Amino acid sequence: SVRVCASYGQGYRAPSLKELHFTFDHSNLGYKVLGSPSLRPERTWGLNAGAQIRPSEALDLRANFFHNHLRHLIQTVFDPEQSTGALAIYSYGNVGQAVTRGVEVGMTTGAAAVLSLNTRYTYLLARARGADRDLPGRPRHALRVRATWVMPSSGRLELKLRSDSAVWADSEGTLRSPGGSEWDVNAEQPLARHVTLQLGVENIFDNRRDLSQPGDLRSVRGRSVRGGLTIQP
Repeated sequence: SVRVCASYGQGYRAPSLKELHFTFDHSNLGYKVLGSPSLRPERTWGLNAGAQIRPSEALDLRANFFHNHLRHLIQTVFDPEQSTGALAIYSYGNVGQAVTRGVEVGMTTGAAAVLSLNTRYTYLLARARGADRDLPGRPRHALRVRATWVMPSSGRLELKLRSDSAVWADSEGTLRSPGGSEWDVNAEQPLARHVTLQLGVENIFDNRRDLSQPGDLRSVRGRSVRGGLTIQP
């Protein structure tokens, strides 16, 4: 089966109290976000057109094109003057006129409810009007993958990938944040009728922010391992 759809919309968003006045001090994680009382409301209009193709019960293909015009776009901006090697300072700012456009394609597969795969790739071009570089913090390429395997013993294994290309860290285009990928794995295995063992590793390869590199916007989360038992009466 094939489905085609298109839409047009307009939007208005006032700055939140968090964006206007709050200070989020996460110095222990390497960053701080400062509110900006001078923010203006954001206005948008956009077009979307997409198609969904389902050649079989086990395969679903999707594609969507989007084009948005934004006025006074609210975005998070890295402040290189206040930041240090160990502490990154961010604030909020408006972009007078901006355009975001791109395409998103995805695929979902399933084989007899045993193995399923969900993938999504997004190409994004986000620029202030008249600028020759992308807006800060917005990756040109983004890939998301989730694979789930249901084992014969009623266990479950899930693998996730989050991958983004390099981005500009500041509005002036002087600092570049490297791209990166994060892999997570989670497993569940019933041990008895009411007991389930859970194990997981997040950011398996420990790809994280380099605090000595100004403008590195990658996650501060390092590798973490967790486990537990769920007991249901």
